[in-house]
Amino acid sequence: DRPLRLTEREFAVMQCLALRQRKLVTRDSIVATLYASASAAPEGKIIDVFICKIRRKLAAAGASDLITTVWGAGDRMEARLAA
Repeated sequence: DRPLRLTEREFAVMQCLALRQRKLVTRDSIVATLYASASAAPEGKIIDVFICKIRRKLAAAGASDLITTVWGAGDRMEARLAA
C-alpha cells in the first residue's frame, strides 16, 4: 500500500509485467514494449538492470516477492491479494 517512485522505464517494465500477470514475459517482449525500433533498443541485459532496481524498490515497500525470474526464459509478476 506504499507508493513507489519509479522511473519512466521502470514503470513501463512494471506495467508490461502487470498486464500479463502470472504469465511469463520474455526479455525480448519487454524490450519490444519499451523501445519503438529494434535499432534504438539496447542490449537485453538492460531489462535485468530494470528488474533489479524495481525489486529493490519493491523490497523497501514490503513486496519483495512480487516478481519472479525464470532463468533463461523471462519474468512474471505474481498475483497479490488485497488484504
